[in-house]
Amino acid sequence: MTGRRNLRLAAAAALCLGVGGIHAAAADDPAFSFAAPAKPAEVKWSANAQPSPGATASLGAELLTNVAGEDTPTDHVSPFRDDRIAGRAELSLKLNDRGRLAMRVNAKYDSHPAPKPPPAGTSWAPGYVPLADRLDTRTELLFVYSFL
Repeated sequence: MTGRRNLRLAAAAALCLGVGGIHAAAADDPAFSFAAPAKPAEVKWSANAQPSPGATASLGAELLTNVAGEDTPTDHVSPFRDDRIAGRAELSLKLNDRGRLAMRVNAKYDSHPAPKPPPAGTSWAPGYVPLADRLDTRTELLFVYSFL
């Protein structure tokens, strides 16, 4: 077949379920993690694909939910209503034999965020309890070059 390219897609997917004392991290990235709920249940999913010899893609997500009720500084949270979701998507392209260019997006969602700490050297007004943002994202553009 002339003029047509064959797209090879080698994909692998995984799903994990668990209950116990755990720590959440978006695709095992310790710099982008948060504390787990008191009595968590965990679901992880990940997939990798290689659409061409010079390109790779990966997706991953993790859900933590609290299976017990919990009192927070602002209210009471019912079981299965205290959720944390962390996810990551990455696309990597081969530039040459020694260089790669990658784009990575991380996202973290917390349905009941903790109170936001006040700026250093200050305090919040009595009774004022601002919450941290529910959604946190980080985007990275990476250039990897091998010298050896």
